[in-house]
Amino acid sequence: PTKYPVIDVTTDAVVTCGGHVLLITRGGHPGKGLYALPGGFLSPEERALDGCLRELKEETSLICTPNNLISLGSFIPDAGLIEGRVSLFLARNCEKVISTVNEEVGIGTLYSFSNDELIDLIIEPDFSIFTSFGKRPLFFH
Repeated sequence: PTKYPVIDVTTDAVVTCGGHVLLITRGGHPGKGLYALPGGFLSPEERALDGCLRELKEETSLICTPNNLISLGSFIPDAGLIEGRVSLFLARNCEKVISTVNEEVGIGTLYSFSNDELIDLIIEPDFSIFTSFGKRPLFFH
């Protein structure tokens, strides 16, 4: 227990399907053009798991059951912003429900990377998990 409440303000999902990981590119600011995990801000009083399910549907057109979301914990993306954390989930066995993604502000293109492609990006000399993804930065919500 802490003296101050811990607030999860955003949620992100590592989506796996058929040996691939899904990433989006940000269509708007902040982080326009950067790779990102599907996710976003939580609504007031929304639980992180529920927000993750909602964001997956909004940003990727994927439906995932709560049983197929595994919590990977939470982290503070910027040490100067200790009042807000990102809840991270692994999403497995999701199903596509519509053929196109909603016209949500800030959503760009969806990309699917094989595990080998991700490893190739990660082993690049300039890679840092919190600041870049291959030659392009990775944006956390």
